[in-house]
Order: sequence, then structure tokens, then C-alpha cells
Amino acid sequence: MAKVTYEDLIDGNSGTNILRKGWTFVRMYKVSGLTGDGFAKVKSAYNEPDIPKLGDTHPDEPSVIVKETNIVSVASDTVEIAVKYAAPDLLQPSTTSVIIEVGSTLSQVDTNIDVNGNILQTQYTYPLLYAETPEFAGKTINHAGMVPRLIPEPTLRLTRLEDESPLIKSSIYVGKINSQIFEDGAPGTWMCTGIEGNSQDSGFTYTVTYSFQFRPDGWGQQIVFISSDTGEPPVFANPTEFNLGVRSYQIYEAIDFNQLDL
Repeated sequence: MAKVTYEDLIDGNSGTNILRKGWTFVRMYKVSGLTGDGFAKVKSAYNEPDIPKLGDTHPDEPSVIVKETNIVSVASDTVEIAVKYAAPDLLQPSTTSVIIEVGSTLSQVDTNIDVNGNILQTQYTYPLLYAETPEFAGKTINHAGMVPRLIPEPTLRLTRLEDESPLIKSSIYVGKINSQIFEDGAPGTWMCTGIEGNSQDSGFTYTVTYSFQFRPDGWGQQIVFISSDTGEPPVFANPTEFNLGVRSYQIYEAIDFNQLDL
């Protein structure tokens, strides 16, 4: 039968601390008289009834729970288990209420097709007696062009209270697009446009706002061929030829927004 003993790490050994968010304690358990080897021995030690499990409350300080357990085999029949107690997360993302704001904004893009997919082009036939530029007289000139277009793009803002600064998080996610399905949008359709935090209690908690913008066709960028002779796109006879003058590129990195646990 295994024997379980313990000691609290105190008196200058960094086992007990009072932090801004509460106490932290380390209790060192020694489990001896074990049989077996490898993981079986470690598992047997951890499963001893006297060993506290993750989430258990400290017997002398109910404000802290087991947050971390480190297990080390120190002899053929003995295992040491360092149990760290700390304050539970003040604000669990899954239970914190979220303020949701939705809407749409207009973004400008350049295009050379109309709302029905037709290529923007026209033609003009010069008069037979065109004195200003005689070489154009009687000729039909085709003209294609690019025009600005405003497109509506849905926006999403989520605000919640958190117990950590979002500074690092903002540098990771802002300016990236979703690599997985997010808010029912296919990968590559949502962009994180901002993560901002505001603390009114000296950094103890933060009101954090996450901003996203949706583009149904994705955030890839199209490059349209422009003729060096005319400064315009070529005049194409049909959409098949038009596609030969267009290429799409993905210029934004992708990341899984679901990791934000929103």
C-alpha cells in the first residue's frame, strides 16, 4: 500500500506568494511504496485519494484551487508531486457576457465589370473627315476602363470583460483572416480589423473589443492587366478572354479565430 506525505513550501523557498490576483501555494506530496514502472507508476501515484486533483480547493484557503500539478519519479518506488494552488480565473470567457454589435460598412474597390458581370468597355467610330487627327478618320476605337465601386461589407464587434491585457493578442490576430469557419463564414472571408482593451482599475480587468469585417468573396487581391500602350485594360471579346488578364493573390496571413473563444 502506498504511503502519502506532504509539506507546504514556505519560508523563503518561493512556495507561497501573495499576488495581485490572490494567494499562490505549492504543496509537495511524496508517494512511496509504489509498484510498477513508467507511466503506470506515475498514474498510480496521482490516483491516490489523498492527492488533490485539478480544480480542488485548498483545505486552508478556499479562495485558491489546484491550477497545476508536476509529477517527478525520484526512486524506483517513490514519486514526488508538486501541487500548485492559485486563484481561479476571475473571468472565464465561456461564462462572461458579451456585448454584440453588428452592421455594415462600405469599402471601395476598383473594377472593370458591372453588376451583371459584363466587361466595362465601349467603342467609338471617328468621322470619315476627322481633321484633328487624320489617322483616326473612319476608325473604330475600343475603350475599356476601371471604375471605383463601393461594396457593403458586414461588420461584427464583440465586447467582454477580461482579466488580462489584450496587447499580445492584438499583435497576433489583427490584420489576419480566418483559417477556419468563423461566424458561419468560409475560411478567408473574415478579417480581424481590431482588438482594443480599456482598463479602469489599473490593469486588474480590461474591457476588450474584438472587431471583424466580412467579405463574401474573400480578401484575395486581383491584379488586372493594363496595356502599356493605352493605360487601360484590353478590350476582350468575351469573359473567357477577360479571365486571361486577371490573377488573384492571397496577401493576408490566416489564423484560427476560434482560438479567441468568443
